[in-house]
Amino acid sequence: MEIFSRLLIKGEEEASIHGVKITPKNCPISHLFIADNCLLFIRADLKECHNIRKLIETFSTASGQMINFEKSGFFFSKKVQPKHQRMICKILKIKKIDPKDTYLGTPLFISRAKIQLFDSIVEKMEQKIQRWIGKTLSQASKMVLNKATLASVASYQMSCFILPKVTTKKIASLQRDFWWGKESKYKGYYPISYSCLCKPRSKGGLGFRNAQKFNLAMKAKLAWRLLTEPFMLWVSQLKPRYFRKTSAFKAKIPTTSSWIWKCISKGIILIEQNSIWEIGDGYSTNIWDHKCIPDLEEHLRNYKTNTNSHLTLVKDIFALFTMKWNYNLLTEMFPVNIANKINKIRIIRGKPDTLTWLLTKTGKFTVKSIYLEFWYKDHPLLNQVNNGKSLTPNWKPPSKSQLKLNIDAAWISANLPAGLSLILRSDAGTIEQCRAGAFTASTPEEAEALGLLEGAKWAAENGLTNFSIEGDCKNLFDYLNGIESSLEWQNISVLDQVIHTLKSCNNFLGFYFVPRSANNVADIMAKEARSFSSTCNWRKEASVY
Repeated sequence: MEIFSRLLIKGEEEASIHGVKITPKNCPISHLFIADNCLLFIRADLKECHNIRKLIETFSTASGQMINFEKSGFFFSKKVQPKHQRMICKILKIKKIDPKDTYLGTPLFISRAKIQLFDSIVEKMEQKIQRWIGKTLSQASKMVLNKATLASVASYQMSCFILPKVTTKKIASLQRDFWWGKESKYKGYYPISYSCLCKPRSKGGLGFRNAQKFNLAMKAKLAWRLLTEPFMLWVSQLKPRYFRKTSAFKAKIPTTSSWIWKCISKGIILIEQNSIWEIGDGYSTNIWDHKCIPDLEEHLRNYKTNTNSHLTLVKDIFALFTMKWNYNLLTEMFPVNIANKINKIRIIRGKPDTLTWLLTKTGKFTVKSIYLEFWYKDHPLLNQVNNGKSLTPNWKPPSKSQLKLNIDAAWISANLPAGLSLILRSDAGTIEQCRAGAFTASTPEEAEALGLLEGAKWAAENGLTNFSIEGDCKNLFDYLNGIESSLEWQNISVLDQVIHTLKSCNNFLGFYFVPRSANNVADIMAKEARSFSSTCNWRKEASVY
């Protein structure tokens, strides 16, 4: 096929054929080879059709390979008149492709009726299940078939598109019914919801694949490739159309954009939330738009002013003629705590800036890491609170435009991990941010004190303002409020550090002791956090579903 490719390229150079351009800024594409298939792109012109016919005949004569015209087809743009379509098909002796045709089970052409486009996935799964009905299968056998066969039927399509919710629900329904042995159409009793079975084993489930979450994880993979492999052909074709003069992170989604770009855009949101830029030469990282500071939730664009807006790339805040941070400039642009964080970032000399994935130790993207992250972030307790289900009837929301940070720690033994949780809620009662993880402590009181210190540092690092702190450890809160308490002497220095840290926060409203019943969400989350292998963070974000 390399000979054929050279013939086509020569034809383009001689202007006997012309490839297709997505935009005037794109380079033309005349052909694509996929496995043993070939896609040709030419103008709907009679002369070009004769020229492409000659090129095919030349290739067949030279190689001895013949084109199977019966298995070939033509597709025309909407502007080609039916009369010209019939003439071209007659010249090339190729039939017209049905718009509903597929390649490897994936639709070649996307219409508005997307549910019908993917009905073949559901039908294929039903056919497989029908072959298994009547066989004596144990639950272990069904689990293997569910994970290895049914779950992989739509993998290829999921890597290209975000499937309609109707389709993913049908997929989940078929997998659920097969697992519980309800292959017939009647509705029956399910001992456990399928969502529980889909949970990872570490969270008490069986690890069945959730189609919707896995679909998003696959789109995040495609977005990662777009961001880290800029010289790939498909990326070079998308860039001039959607983000020619800007970063892919800031690319807009026009109403005329293709469905594939709309799908990739949702993956880009996930990449932005879970990645960070490792600083090298500073030429690729934007100060205001890209995340490059570890453990900083707020955006640096909040500190962009008329006096510093001319500084755009990270290289602009390096000291002159050196590869070191210009600390004086940093303190002029940002608060001291943020300037100190930036000054501690290590600069890798002689290398470009690199996008690093935060959910793996290697910094490389994996579908498994983002898929598991969905389960950790999709916490039922937090969802219940945000959906208005009151788990803390005695909890009182803060005053208008204020925030409330509930802190709690869970301790069992000095030999076992303790749990910590920070719950930040608005005056509407919705959770704005949350942090939970495991740590070590010698006593329950020390665990509560260290939890408060972690909460204070977290509040200062994130620049929280106009907020108060609530907790259910009376000894600690009495000391913080200047009331005499029977506090262990080892924890006094910890609480003094809490007070000192919160002085950097603007308009801190104070410490408030509440009973356990008013701190229930933080208490439950802290108990669960004892089993966490790493610290988990939740943040109120725009949904990517």
